[in-house]
Amino acid sequence: MNSRVMIVLVIDGLRARSLGAYGNTSYETPALDYLASESLVFDRVLGESTNLSDVYDALWSARHALSPLASPSRSLIDELTEQGYLCHLVTDDPSVAELPHCEAFEHVTLLELEATQPAAEVFDTAMGLTIEAAADVLGEWSAEYEQPRLLWIHLRGMTGPWDAPTELAESLRDEDDPELAPSIEPAKGEIAAGDAGADEAFLAGCRYAVQVMALDRSLGALDGLLAELWPELPVTLVLAGARGYALGEHGQLGITGPAYRELFHVPLMVRSPEIAPLRRHAGLVQTSDLYQLVSHLAKGQALELVERTVAAGVSESSRYVETDEWAWVTTAGGEAAELYVQPDDLWQANDVASLCPSELEAFAVLSQSIDAVIAEGEAWHRLELPEVDLHAPPDS
Repeated sequence: MNSRVMIVLVIDGLRARSLGAYGNTSYETPALDYLASESLVFDRVLGESTNLSDVYDALWSARHALSPLASPSRSLIDELTEQGYLCHLVTDDPSVAELPHCEAFEHVTLLELEATQPAAEVFDTAMGLTIEAAADVLGEWSAEYEQPRLLWIHLRGMTGPWDAPTELAESLRDEDDPELAPSIEPAKGEIAAGDAGADEAFLAGCRYAVQVMALDRSLGALDGLLAELWPELPVTLVLAGARGYALGEHGQLGITGPAYRELFHVPLMVRSPEIAPLRRHAGLVQTSDLYQLVSHLAKGQALELVERTVAAGVSESSRYVETDEWAWVTTAGGEAAELYVQPDDLWQANDVASLCPSELEAFAVLSQSIDAVIAEGEAWHRLELPEVDLHAPPDS
């Protein structure tokens, strides 16, 4: 086994587009950028559900959110324990600490943090304190290091208190920008129309950005500690988002609403001695694929990535299906559907459903095929969009 220490850091509500490695230029994230420069970066990781328990079913049991519920099976943590790993979970989210598969961890550290106001320092935020607790575990491991170990860190992240220092937020505003109201509550809900909604989305984006900046500084401190504790031992580090976050797109703030891309597109970076740095993977990846990825890394094996032609997921009563060329989104209850060209319209701003009725019908068939294949217990990740007549005129 080439690397005997693995860290999996999962941040809830962390949208891929908030990081420099995914194109963000509005603010700096130097630690995350540095990690990306040393990692394999996955460009198109799409979550499968806006329900966090479904996300962890995917991570720990490889069960896609569209699959029917089954009795608890052997989890990823069970598998690593059988390989001799000591597995420790550190989180500030009680709902994660109570998940059934958590019983497989030898140790679970739950921080019950109740922020009431913005923190004075970055390291005093909920994310900072949770990362500090994880650093304490790593410090203990360095002194008594004898067996392979997995440290799984789950942060409430952007779904927890937005308690980064206020001065960081002010650094993103100009004099003529709207005033920031002091609050640690995450931005959520529908936004108003017109200028009022634009101001609301702007302020939410500023406050969200500050949380990412605070995360970046804590991550930088953690990464520095790793180099200090194990200068001769490369440590495998996996950083992943659990769910995305809407910041005004499609009139929404938060993690609710129809299944648009901002709720599902999350970052994934893997730094490991088995992987050459400065690489990117452009293929479709889903959260349930991480089970196999982490399993291979734990064994020191070369990655064998799932080759997908299609990805799918659910948000409340809405569903998306995405291929290399298209993204199909149903509205609540599946009564209507929208269609977006990929990769040209990653923001899903230009619905072309009325112009492409054949493609729209093909996606309805593909969605039904996915359900049928899942019901039979078969793999569906290589299903293809039914062929359509590209020259067929739209219905008048």
